[in-house]
Amino acid sequence: MHAERILAVIPYTWFTGILVPIILVILGVISKKLVRGAATSTGFKRQDFYLGPELTLAAISAALLNIFDILKITRTSPVSRIALLPNIIIAFMGFVLFMLVLSFHQDWASNGAIIEAGKPGKSTKKELFWLLFICNVIGFGLLVAGIILIPEG
Repeated sequence: MHAERILAVIPYTWFTGILVPIILVILGVISKKLVRGAATSTGFKRQDFYLGPELTLAAISAALLNIFDILKITRTSPVSRIALLPNIIIAFMGFVLFMLVLSFHQDWASNGAIIEAGKPGKSTKKELFWLLFICNVIGFGLLVAGIILIPEG
């Protein structure tokens, strides 16, 4: 009953566009910790929260799925071809920003290993800013846009 009221006020694509990425982020963080294994260390590491590349790839896949869905020949309900343009833009920008996010990770990811080895490295605050904040915001924003642009019908 409460879900019906929420969906009546908030458009369905906006509701799923925010909820699905948040669930993906939570699962991504937990899965990175589990993959690292208990033998390595206990607890979460800051690297577990660096999900920029994963979120950006998820956004690209959402946009590409939207494009293929719009262009599907067997589609029974008509969808405006105008919906193609925003999805093409998201897919293209996703590829460009994916390379940017990978570049940031290449520049800063080795910094974490240097600091953990006890050697002086780049500032941890800068690493957190670029990898935790900037890269995750890029990926999350693209994913939200990709999900919100899902064609109706």
